[in-house]
Amino acid sequence: METINLFSINELSDKAQAKALNNIRNIYEFAWAKESIDSIKAFCKQFDVELETWSCDAWNYDYTTNAKNSNFRGLKLKHLDREAMPTGYCLDNTLQYTFCDVFKNTGDALHSFNSAMDAGFRDFMNDLNYQLTDEYLRDYVLCNDYKFFDNGRIY
Repeated sequence: METINLFSINELSDKAQAKALNNIRNIYEFAWAKESIDSIKAFCKQFDVELETWSCDAWNYDYTTNAKNSNFRGLKLKHLDREAMPTGYCLDNTLQYTFCDVFKNTGDALHSFNSAMDAGFRDFMNDLNYQLTDEYLRDYVLCNDYKFFDNGRIY
């Protein structure tokens, strides 16, 4: 009979912890990515705008829409609900608040829309980036009760 010794991340040496976190980082699937895109698409839908293409990772983002001035013709600030949460996901706040605040300050709805989209994708990217940090991954492996060999390899 073979005995296998397994350890939680906190029981590993500093070197093994670093290796364990890098191993997790290489297999980790981002949480909340679908919810972020759903929120962005719901925001676009309010103005009959399509999110045509998008990409987002922990280091950059890019997107295209079919938004043009005609999507916002006749739009008045008083008709907007700054507190609207079309999906109930936290990114809704970034999109709505940015749009309403920029629209209030500039009166330019297309510019406000583009500012909100940039803010939304920036928050999405920053969240993905945070999910790759040692702090986040350490909490992730502890909460999910990952076990490791003494060298940091995942069991």
